[in-house]
Amino acid sequence: MKVRPGQEQKGKKMSKSKGNVVMPEEMIEKYNVDSVRCWAASVKLGDDLPFKEKDIKTGNIILTKLWNSARFIEMNVTKDGNKINISNISDVPELRVIDRWVLTRLSDVISHYHKYFKKYQITKAKKVLVHFFKHEFCDYYLELIKYRFYGSDEKSRYAAQWTSYHVLLGVLKLFSPFMPFITEEIYQSLFRDNGILSIHVSSFPEAVLEDKEAEKTGEFAVSIISAIRKYKTDMGVSMNSEVACVNVYTDRNIDSVTDDISGVMKIKKLEVKSGKPELVEKIVRITPDFGKIGPEFGKDTNKVAALLKTPEIAQELERAGSLEAGGFLLKKEYLFKIERESVSESSGMKVAIVEDKDFILEITR
Repeated sequence: MKVRPGQEQKGKKMSKSKGNVVMPEEMIEKYNVDSVRCWAASVKLGDDLPFKEKDIKTGNIILTKLWNSARFIEMNVTKDGNKINISNISDVPELRVIDRWVLTRLSDVISHYHKYFKKYQITKAKKVLVHFFKHEFCDYYLELIKYRFYGSDEKSRYAAQWTSYHVLLGVLKLFSPFMPFITEEIYQSLFRDNGILSIHVSSFPEAVLEDKEAEKTGEFAVSIISAIRKYKTDMGVSMNSEVACVNVYTDRNIDSVTDDISGVMKIKKLEVKSGKPELVEKIVRITPDFGKIGPEFGKDTNKVAALLKTPEIAQELERAGSLEAGGFLLKKEYLFKIERESVSESSGMKVAIVEDKDFILEITR
């Protein structure tokens, strides 16, 4: 194998005479060998790869996420210090739609992974794996099943335990060529009792489930959760803060995942409806333009400002442009700002509206 000289961050060849050489030992000492290996798999054979330390940091973030997710799952598949009986992949429990979604997604990743490896496209194989692990498995599935781990429904809890355990094992095996040490450490801690001495002599995972309907429903649920997360972020509230009510307006049947959405987003009441929300707009604050009414009305400015702050007058000014009230000719240009809020016609409560191409959310905090 011919190894080409390394490149520094700006794409120039590394050279001792230029003083821009970064030794692999330095990065291994600073981070770890798995993070360096993961970085090295970021380019296809024969291409140049300018060295950027932040790329090794990215690998270290993946490693940390892998370790933390494994610890979380291990904590929730043990009882009184012993692992529950979930090692047999053929002993499939009664799965929920969201479980079938993540297993279908894993199967799709496995299929693409094998296809890319056969063509020596290891960078593409790593990319599909990392995206699935970070976003679909960690950001969504593990968050979606927390309430089931802590709940009283034993069948639902066992299905979540079984699914998370076997998805993690599949992910570890797929990561093992890139991160052999951390995957082996986790394997020995959590999966060693299946009789295979090492993850590196175990069989590579094959596709385990294909349920296209569950995949579509799961992706739809993820879209709704993502929209509610963005709403909470925009409102400056924590993800764990409770939401009083969410009405989901859609033509899709999502009854099988409403409990999951409510559980992860802390929604007290979630209803699925057809059509669109019926809303009325309510004026909550009117700000007169004192820069205009002051010079115009002098000592009567406060009287005019009080008239302008009347919602009925402000609405008529917006419609007609001018009107007479209290002995004064009022004009639309005297209004600096009108602030409104949406109110549900049925409940009379203030609501926020989040629109997507496939659904509308009516959120009552």
